[in-house]
Amino acid sequence: YAFPIIVICKLSVNMKRTHSDVQKYSFQSQPDSFKQLKITSLFSRIPPESSKTIIEYNENRPCMTPNSKSFSSPLSSPDVIPSSPVLKKNKATKSRKCLNRVLTDDIKLKDKPTISNTDTVSNFSKDNLGLTTKSTEKPDYDNDMDSQSYSFDTVSIESSNTEFSSDFFLDCDINLIEPHRCIIKKIEKDFGKICLTLTSCKSYEEDVCYLSGIWLHSLFEVEDIVTVMAKKVNGHWSVNNDHGFVTRHSDFLVSGTTIVGSLFCSRRSILADIYKGLDCSSAVMVIGTLLHQLFQTVLKRKQFNQKDIKVVIDEMINSPGFVQTLYESDMSFETTKKELIDFIPKIQTFVKTYLVGNQIGKEKKTWQGEIVSIEDIEDNLWVPAFGVKGKVDITVQANYGGTSKIMPIELKTGRASGSEEHRGQVLLYTIMMKELGMDVDSGLLLYLRENVLTEVKVSHREKRDLIMLRNRLVHYLNANKIILDPIDDYIPILPEPINHHSACSKCPYLTACSAVLSKEGFEKLDHHNPLKRLGPQAISHLKPEHINYVMQWTAFLLLENSIENTTRDNLCAKSSDLWTLSFVEREKRGNCISLLKIKSVVKEPRNRYYLNTMEKLNKSDKIKFINFSVNNYVVISTKHRNAVATGFISAISETSIDVLLDRDLSKLGSNEFHIDKYESQSIVAFNFSSLALLLEPSENSAQLRQFIIDKEMPSFLSSDNHLKPFIKSSELTLNLNSSQKSAIFKTLAANNYVLIKGMPGTGKTATVAALIQTLVLMGRSVLVTSHTHSAVDNLLLLLHKNKIDFLRLGSKTRIHPDLWGKCDEVVSQCCDTPEQLSKLYNEVNIVGVTCLGCGHPLLRKRTFDVCIVDEATQVVQSSVIAALHSSKMFVLIGDPQQLPPLIKNTKAKELGMDISMFERLDRPSVTAILHVQYRMNGPIAELANKYTYNGSLQCANNTVKHATLKLNKIKVDDAWCQDIVSSDLNKSVLLLDTGTVNSNSTDTNLIEIKIIRKIVLLLIQGGLSAKSIGIIAPYRAQVTLLKNEMDSMYSDIEVSTVDQYQGRDKEVIIYSCTKNTIAKDVGILNDKRRITVAITRAKHKLIMIGDVTIMKNYETFNSLFSHITNIIKLPQM
Repeated sequence: YAFPIIVICKLSVNMKRTHSDVQKYSFQSQPDSFKQLKITSLFSRIPPESSKTIIEYNENRPCMTPNSKSFSSPLSSPDVIPSSPVLKKNKATKSRKCLNRVLTDDIKLKDKPTISNTDTVSNFSKDNLGLTTKSTEKPDYDNDMDSQSYSFDTVSIESSNTEFSSDFFLDCDINLIEPHRCIIKKIEKDFGKICLTLTSCKSYEEDVCYLSGIWLHSLFEVEDIVTVMAKKVNGHWSVNNDHGFVTRHSDFLVSGTTIVGSLFCSRRSILADIYKGLDCSSAVMVIGTLLHQLFQTVLKRKQFNQKDIKVVIDEMINSPGFVQTLYESDMSFETTKKELIDFIPKIQTFVKTYLVGNQIGKEKKTWQGEIVSIEDIEDNLWVPAFGVKGKVDITVQANYGGTSKIMPIELKTGRASGSEEHRGQVLLYTIMMKELGMDVDSGLLLYLRENVLTEVKVSHREKRDLIMLRNRLVHYLNANKIILDPIDDYIPILPEPINHHSACSKCPYLTACSAVLSKEGFEKLDHHNPLKRLGPQAISHLKPEHINYVMQWTAFLLLENSIENTTRDNLCAKSSDLWTLSFVEREKRGNCISLLKIKSVVKEPRNRYYLNTMEKLNKSDKIKFINFSVNNYVVISTKHRNAVATGFISAISETSIDVLLDRDLSKLGSNEFHIDKYESQSIVAFNFSSLALLLEPSENSAQLRQFIIDKEMPSFLSSDNHLKPFIKSSELTLNLNSSQKSAIFKTLAANNYVLIKGMPGTGKTATVAALIQTLVLMGRSVLVTSHTHSAVDNLLLLLHKNKIDFLRLGSKTRIHPDLWGKCDEVVSQCCDTPEQLSKLYNEVNIVGVTCLGCGHPLLRKRTFDVCIVDEATQVVQSSVIAALHSSKMFVLIGDPQQLPPLIKNTKAKELGMDISMFERLDRPSVTAILHVQYRMNGPIAELANKYTYNGSLQCANNTVKHATLKLNKIKVDDAWCQDIVSSDLNKSVLLLDTGTVNSNSTDTNLIEIKIIRKIVLLLIQGGLSAKSIGIIAPYRAQVTLLKNEMDSMYSDIEVSTVDQYQGRDKEVIIYSCTKNTIAKDVGILNDKRRITVAITRAKHKLIMIGDVTIMKNYETFNSLFSHITNIIKLPQM
């Protein structure tokens, strides 16, 4: 049997038949196909009988899935939708305008259809049946006069009212009258309906819901998280054209701007989500943003005369970020200020027209109501029921026809186009606000330039179709996070490209789009599509290997950023935790600080931010902030609503926490707040935009492709004798050893790049500082970067000590206080124009910034002679590309035997994402080695040599080699304690065997904490400073317990995971192995590089504690312990 779908239409497609045509005019989720679809209103008249065509899909006919070449029955699988049938012209119809298309092979034609429950699709139904809205920049598909083309008028869908027998239904256990979060457990398709078996995520009860009408063509899969709202029809839950909705992957919040942006080109929307940052700020965008800020500030202050508005403009242009914004977008100060001043009359006209007490006459085409008050500015909305988030420009209390209600205003500063994209934004904000409990049924669309304000009312149809449009986007976004092997052949799953020469030729994603098309096959495009010609031109400078590298790293980054990506040490929560866990549960996980109240709010001078200081509701309670720190990105929620604001922590203590936000929380009327720690998406965006630099046709990008992807060997000066006297006689290198001088010499002779391998304690920082000063003396500009702020600051502090001038980019709160005077934030305050700022940036010879800070506009506008990357083995390849792109040659410094890049996703790590750029390029002919170390005494260095460095590490001198721990004599009872305080060089490395420890925990060990406490007391009694002791544990849970224990004794003792210790050292290092059982999840314990870092932090004493028998089950520890002779069996504790 088959299920019927009735399509009443006049068709507009090219009559030529190719394989790509079948996909192009697919009735699956291929909404970019029918770009000239004209949707009629709800009251449209049905076309004459002569233009009716009935499509009836045969269950047994094969059909093609959206992104696969395999075939299956359209009703046999939950993720398959009937594809487009083969199309034939009906010879019986002669009129070109009214030509019927008879669909054969996959369909049967009925002569006299009966139409029931027809539903006209709104302009936002881009999902299912290939529907789309009329765009203001509509592509012209009818420019080929030789082809026969026609236009759609109306699309109607027959909803089956067939009753299922009672055997099909379960008792209704889940209440779906209100939106309910569920998991799909089973999908069955039967005669015009889809049956979803749902399990409630809250009660775990099970029920079924039947989808019909346009929902038949939605893509769902078993185990999808969905939010369902349905209506009881004949005793069962039903979602159809007229009621209910299903939000797929509802925990995945998509911005409203992204959703409506996909109306014109959904492919661009997906690319924009992946390669964030490619669409750089234009002058038009900057002016629009500034006008938003001006208009919102004026309304908030209720100061509408010209003088007051000019005061606001003056404040804006004197704010810290204003000149930076102009510099980035190449705008002049005078032109920008004039643009803002020119809008003053338009703002005043709006006020006089629509604000109560100021009103003048309105034109009939505009909204006839009045604005009573401004309720909010930039209200932050997160609505998981619809899987949407956004910020409302202005929320107002309005009066119309004697009725007072809340309304969102969407502000536009361009021409009054009234486009569906603009209307869609208003509709989304309206349904979001209503879902959050506000009495909202319509919104306002304001075109300030022309003073046009129109009301946009929401209907179920538009709400339904916007949710379906959002579902379609999420289908692609989620599909791109499911990476299959082999990763070398990865192709992002994208919607089909549009047919629009003008839009495609100007699109900032043209190269990325074409790169994907090259892997999909340009030959699959319709021969009229402009990308058939534009695409190959856009990537003519790229080799297939270049595209493969970018696609491979795209897959890596998508994997690493997947919503399922969580680990035991991931201290940032998923966004869904806000609505799936209570604040008590979130706080137990260490991601939340709950039950706070506002103590004070201070408006930050010269910018739009507010410093919100909060304290516990019960002042006697202490703030548990062990997992929180300054600059953490956080989400603020109230007792009744999630995510009312987002911002950054600026200070934190046991009694209060300061959060920098774009709003004053005291105005919300709430007396209870919760703060959740989240991972900012800015890092993800930076990595993708950095990766995309490799696709550019620029000279710098070409050089990077040559050496990074093609791995061509770098060249060196053929005659470099003139450099040797300079190196040998320079005061900068007098205190350097031969291997350090050799590394500097090799760098100065390099034309393209060089690597410096610095083993533990070999003086990398001193070598790099001397190299930087040498380069500057030779007249070269230098970009200094690293994975961490501390590594950058350590280098710059040495330069600062030698009175070398430089500029430090980055947030002042992240920078060492001694360098604040060199901070961009401080130095740039003297610049009143973008020209002055440009002069400052171009004249400084040394610039320091972290790798992730290399998105700074200075680096996009200037090319340095040399880029030096410290800790290069800790940085993922995509994170370092932006820094290298801003230089003519580069130096990578690191040690591949120490910490690799931190990768959370197991699959990405297995596939090679943790291979750093240093490891990729490391070859003997391009790498200088530092092997003379000044840190570890002989026994500790010997252990490191045997375990990792194969005898390469050398002690600088006998003083270093024979250095031991010098303690005062103290009385000890246990023999093992005597070894702890012993100054005997042979007792420098100790392994304390605890034996079997009975515990239910796999990542904490209370016995080891007890032993460490005793060791610390002995060392302190012997006269060792607490600052000279370091404690390392593999798991954060153990670190947390140890910190609590040490803080109660000596707060100066540093306790951390090994990640925080690279590049640092202590006289004594105590390592807690922690494990007391053999676990399957051994990634962190089987990482030899992490253990290498741990043992090489100790200068004079290394003490390891653990159950030796258990730890020997891990190959890394078994190998390590085989080189330790001092293994002490401890008595029972």
